[in-house]
Amino acid sequence: MENNWYIKMLSALYLSTFIIRLCFGVILLVLPYYLKHAVSDFMFGIIWSASPFAEMFSVMLIGIAVDKFGRKKVLLLGLITGAISLFLYGLTRNAYMLIVINAFHGIAAASILVSSLALVADYAGANSRGREMGAFDFANLFGWFSGFLIGGVLVSAYEQNLSIPFFIAGILALIACGYAYFLIREPYLHKFIAREITPGHIISVISSKQILLLVLPWLMLYIIIGVILSFFSMESAKIAMPATHLALVLGGGGTVFLLTQVFYGKLSDRYGRMPVLITGTTGILVLIGTIVFAILSSPEKNVAGLISVITGNYAILAIAGVSALLAGAFGPSALASLADECPEKGKGLTMALYSIVISAGMTIGPPCAGYINEHAGNSAVFMFMFLCAGLMVLFVVMRYLDLRRGRKN
Repeated sequence: MENNWYIKMLSALYLSTFIIRLCFGVILLVLPYYLKHAVSDFMFGIIWSASPFAEMFSVMLIGIAVDKFGRKKVLLLGLITGAISLFLYGLTRNAYMLIVINAFHGIAAASILVSSLALVADYAGANSRGREMGAFDFANLFGWFSGFLIGGVLVSAYEQNLSIPFFIAGILALIACGYAYFLIREPYLHKFIAREITPGHIISVISSKQILLLVLPWLMLYIIIGVILSFFSMESAKIAMPATHLALVLGGGGTVFLLTQVFYGKLSDRYGRMPVLITGTTGILVLIGTIVFAILSSPEKNVAGLISVITGNYAILAIAGVSALLAGAFGPSALASLADECPEKGKGLTMALYSIVISAGMTIGPPCAGYINEHAGNSAVFMFMFLCAGLMVLFVVMRYLDLRRGRKN
């Protein structure tokens, strides 16, 4: 399987995914500073959520297109749409225009994610699927965190004209599109596309208990991620944290976390998905629980106090660091498990369902963070995140029990 065309396809897929996610990461870092004092917390949350909201309502159609017309066509369309939306960000500060632009950004993100994951699921063997999904997860999320780092530098460099980072991101997105166009191939396309997709075909995917128990933990996780990205960005802008410092917190910490992705993917190939999945979910719960404990221990009960407690207490810092490394086990094992459950000609639909719950999580998270923060303060935001982590654990336990029942039968 791992011949020349396959390696080229993976390299193109990973690199194009990395670049486009880097561009999106730049936008997420720059946008709070670009709109500073221009909109309320709640309106900022609405702008932020427009992307995942549009993704959520378009992704099933995208999944159908991926299964019917092929992965590469949809991927290239997503990359081009993403590049155009990036250029448009720098042309306006109007909140309503940005909602529309961000919506197109979401459609592009859905096209890229669903087609990319379907390609990996198509061609990765069962014994290497965890490794390939770990590498994809690394490219995907490392792009986000690299974007935060670069975005922080661009904010500092172009503080007087924050439109420039958007144009730079757009150029990078076009490069990613060109790279994917020339190197991605689908030699067995006929094997994976469906000539006709019926309502029954769609229902069989979205009603599968095995698939639902794998995507629901992702819903909780992306609510948490949506809260973190929007909440920390707005709080850093309020307390005048330099963009480079925010970039180091989100980008540097995320980079360390992501170095574990291929490692955990290999472990899931060797020892099974469920042990690695349980390890990752437990790590997420302990990490957020530690953060909740730290903020409740702080006299200030805000982000500045949280940072002070964590950096001033080595025991808390050590627990947070170890649990963050363990949390990295969730992504590759969960994605590989989802690919294991995909029907052969329904991978686009399955990954579309996965994308829907991601979009739902990113849609729900930012407005909830803004509302809870305005009415109950910083500590309540972290308690909300801890509740979501607890629900993640519940769904993973249900998956484990379902697998045990299946083995007994």
